[in-house]
Amino acid sequence: MQEQLNRLKAGLRPTGLYKLDDKSLVHAELCAYAKGLEILDRELSNLEQEAFVATAEDYGLSIREELSDRKLSEETIENRRRMLNYRSSVTANDFNMEGIKKALLACGLETEIFESPGEFTIFISCISMLDKSLTQEKAIELAKSFTPAHLNVVFDFRNFSWDKIESLDLCFDDMDNKDLMWDEIDTISLEED
Repeated sequence: MQEQLNRLKAGLRPTGLYKLDDKSLVHAELCAYAKGLEILDRELSNLEQEAFVATAEDYGLSIREELSDRKLSEETIENRRRMLNYRSSVTANDFNMEGIKKALLACGLETEIFESPGEFTIFISCISMLDKSLTQEKAIELAKSFTPAHLNVVFDFRNFSWDKIESLDLCFDDMDNKDLMWDEIDTISLEED
């Protein structure tokens, strides 16, 4: 408040019309104005912060999520910003592999995409869900709005990736000793011993 009061006094002092000492009625009135301006200044700063996805922390994110029909309030602020930024960056020219990957990030899915042109199919391996409130069914529904309609899309939500397999440092015998059928291997959790 003191900063506001000093600015008000500095603006009035050159006129010489007002008694500006601390005991005057003008001083009391200026203190009231300064308090009101301080509140206004704080609200404008908050509005400026919430106006941009990069700095928003509250209603600035919620309003944008409502516009994109996604409530992500359970997520961290960083994940919410990340998904909104990706959603805002999807354009009509993004129907290629990188564009689809970016669109899936907007849905809250971190993915790897593999093509099978001869089968008119793309395989989407979901590495992680950024939006923890999403079910697999809802994630697929959201993702399908960004995938090409003329292609079959197969989703895989297992934690089964080449990077994951290599990090386990297993050899063929280690896997073979598990004595699993192909269907069982498809559903195996790689954390199991």
